[in-house]
Amino acid sequence: MNKLFSHPISISTRLIFLISITLSLALLLFSWIMINSVILHFKQQDEYALSQISLTIRSFLSENTNSQNEQFSRIRTILNEHQNLVVYLIDQNGNVLTSPNATIDIISRLKNYDPTKDNADQYLDNYRLAESKIKVYRSNDIQQYRLVTALSLNFHHDYLNALIYKLIISAILLCLFTIAVVYFLVIKGLKPLKEVSDEIKNVTSENLSIRLDPDSVPNELKQLTISFNQMLIKIEDVFVRQTNFSADIAHEMRTPITNLMTETQISLSKNRTKEELAEVLYSNLEEYSRLSRMISDMLFLAQADNNMLTPDQKQVDIKAEITFILEYFEFLAEDNDIQLKMVGSAGLIFADKEMLRRAITNLISNAIRYTPKGDSVSINLTDVKNGIEIIISNPGKKIPEEHLPKLFDRFYRVDKSRQRKNEGSGIGLAIVKSIILAHKGSIFVTSDEYSTRFTIFLPYNYG
Repeated sequence: MNKLFSHPISISTRLIFLISITLSLALLLFSWIMINSVILHFKQQDEYALSQISLTIRSFLSENTNSQNEQFSRIRTILNEHQNLVVYLIDQNGNVLTSPNATIDIISRLKNYDPTKDNADQYLDNYRLAESKIKVYRSNDIQQYRLVTALSLNFHHDYLNALIYKLIISAILLCLFTIAVVYFLVIKGLKPLKEVSDEIKNVTSENLSIRLDPDSVPNELKQLTISFNQMLIKIEDVFVRQTNFSADIAHEMRTPITNLMTETQISLSKNRTKEELAEVLYSNLEEYSRLSRMISDMLFLAQADNNMLTPDQKQVDIKAEITFILEYFEFLAEDNDIQLKMVGSAGLIFADKEMLRRAITNLISNAIRYTPKGDSVSINLTDVKNGIEIIISNPGKKIPEEHLPKLFDRFYRVDKSRQRKNEGSGIGLAIVKSIILAHKGSIFVTSDEYSTRFTIFLPYNYG
């Protein structure tokens, strides 16, 4: 329907338009049925009247009398009572009887009437006609008559014209009344939607905490308000995270830059030996490396945010990959008096080997960092429906429940005091989640008094 207009039209206009069209069609259909019913009734009534006239004339002609004039006279008496009826009666001898109200023109047309032709072609469309052959048996003689009866339709036409006129006027008045009522009801019915719309207009980036009340709207709008509130929660969360992200990345980058400036200023404050300058350069190189890794990680997450990560599908033996990673961390674990254990096995999957290796490396590195000395980090592999499950668990302090959903946020830390000097930039778990999601998998974390567990699901084939 929008194609009928250059711009989309409002819901209230659509409803009024559609209801008006529907009502008009209904009235049109009702009027058509009514008029056709009246026409059919008139037709049946006329045919009955014509048949009764024919039977009456036949009965008069069948009476035993020697005078045909007397019969015709009695028939004329009957016809005088029917002003809208014209009769043409002729016997085999050419004697003619016509109605007293018949004109020469109509008598001529009735005389030449052919029932096989259309009345309009014979200029008799204003009459309903009937023709009959009458045989009268008298002693040794048979009298034959041709009877043509014509009933005027002028009365019917006048009635139908008046009826149609009244129907049109009634339909117009009823449509106008209905449009007014519908307009009032539509405006009143759409008032809650307008109120919701006005509340939505008031939502800005400064007051994202506003929520719509689902109980104050009709049932049809309840799901809309719930969905809108959920959207606001997500948007508010994005705004908060974006704000925190900007502050966190500024803080993370300020530290190495400050170190670089401090080291450089100290070096320039007095003459340095070649060895001292080399030591400063090595120290600066570490800070540059840290900045480079941070920028690379941020670019990786930016690709993930824009769905630009395209893992390379290759067959991967996940157990072999984890074994390789554990060998890499073997010396770090020994230095911290921590054992690394792998339990179970899993089938081959199609995945990007380098991405998975990076994700699992981050999780194991994180587990080693927070595992107390003398304890162990365990990795459990299991085949599950349509994929594999990897559980990386380590003992340690319980992470409060409210922090668990935020662990995969960028730069999020449960406790700032837990940050160590050589700890990562705080986006390792965010990278892990991006990699798992890119493989159509899932990851979640649980924590209790005994251990913290990261559970990963990876499908056999994510394509």
